[in-house]
Parts: sequence; structure tokens; C-alpha cells
Amino acid sequence: MNPSVRARPKATAICGIEHSTWACSKEGLSQPSVWRQTLPPGAALPPHRYECDKLMCLAGQGGVRSQGRVQRFGADATLAQPGDQLHQLFNVSDELLQLLAVLVAAPAHTELPDRQAIGLPWRT
Repeated sequence: MNPSVRARPKATAICGIEHSTWACSKEGLSQPSVWRQTLPPGAALPPHRYECDKLMCLAGQGGVRSQGRVQRFGADATLAQPGDQLHQLFNVSDELLQLLAVLVAAPAHTELPDRQAIGLPWRT
């Protein structure tokens, strides 16, 4: 086990999202992959899916669109997203939405609605 510093999220090319990978396959893990992300007010991720995705809102107010429904969530809420389920996250407030994502696969295979693989611009 090697301790590592948990970096703060930095800007990416996706929808204004800031991202930091805290742990993943690069550290020798077969599972999980742990990400810290922030979304500015009004930002939304594109609809996508993973094998499995669990998210906890650390601060702010967000929404998740999945299975034809939109659900709002706030600080300290946990979203358990079953594997292979299309979903979209978005910030519904005027403050920063801060998320911690724990994915049970490393690397985390990510797809668009049409099943096209997404090449993420960060370590998975």
C-alpha cells in the first residue's frame, strides 16, 4: 500500500467539469476507481453509463436524470446507480456541486447513449 496525496479537482475538456482521480488501476487496483468532481452552476454531464457507479454529493444541489425521471439531491445524499444504466448529472443551484464517485471497476468503461465508448481525459 502506497499513500498518495488526494489532488484537488482541475479543469477538463468536458462540460466545465473539474476532476481529480484519487485512486484507480494506475495504483494497481482491480476495483474500485475513486473520483472527485465539481460542476459549476448550470453545468451538466452528457448522458452516459458505466458498469456501476455510486455517487455521494458532498456539497451543493444536483439533479440526476435516469430511466425517464429526474430526481434532485443535496449535500450528504448518496446516489446508487446500477450498472449499465444511462444517467446524466447536472447542477441545479447557483453554487458549486461537489461529488465523490466510487466506481466498482478500474478502469471504468464509459459509454454514450448509443454505446459508443467515451475516451475520458483523466485516469480511470
